Amino acid sequence: MTALPVEPSHLAHNRAFAVDCLTGAEDRASTMVRLTICNGGAITPACDGWGPHQWEISLFGVMGIGPDQDAAVANWIKCAARAIPPTSEPPPMPDDSTLRTICDRLDAARPLAMIDILRQEIEARESTFQDPAGDAMPAGVRAFVEVHLLGITGHGCTPREAAEHWRCRARTELGGYAAPAAPGDLARLRAQLRWLARTPIVSLRQDDARLAWARLVLAISSDAALHDRARRVFQQLGEAA
Repeated sequence: MTALPVEPSHLAHNRAFAVDCLTGAEDRASTMVRLTICNGGAITPACDGWGPHQWEISLFGVMGIGPDQDAAVANWIKCAARAIPPTSEPPPMPDDSTLRTICDRLDAARPLAMIDILRQEIEARESTFQDPAGDAMPAGVRAFVEVHLLGITGHGCTPREAAEHWRCRARTELGGYAAPAAPGDLARLRAQLRWLARTPIVSLRQDDARLAWARLVLAISSDAALHDRARRVFQQLGEAA
């Protein structure tokens, strides 16, 4: 991964890119270290003696502070997301029918098989798949794998993680799921649960998509934090749960 441009006009884009990478990452700490090394940020661990008593992360003009590394990363994501101005026009949508077909195939596939499906689609459309596994990296830091297909990019520290990130972003572009998985369709149910866990509600631009997200949470998830967010969505939009 190369360094991103740091001119003021690019800051919002860079913050959005970093938030997207971190939100979909299985190992947020390693991902943040990689982003910081490549883009001139700083990570200061907490110490018992002279120095900060909390972790501090500075990247793209945003500071994240927390009692440990995970908390600092989480706070950086929150602050960076607030610093991203809303776009006047949403980006162009890929073709819905093609995108939905690929997403449905990925939902039904085993997680390890998803990258093979995406590779097939990439070869058919001359898109890109980058796996810099052989690049020399600092100890404990992994290079990004990147999948670019139909105008959507997925990143991850492994091909499996990049494929899952792409699937979740593509499903979000489609507005999520209209209904819970059919009884007995465990593969689609697991795919829906993973999407709920990885998709911030702010990434859904339409009110009906947010309502569908909230209804799906109440229908299939047992996560108390997600239930709280879903109830807030109903309150904000004036809808009954």
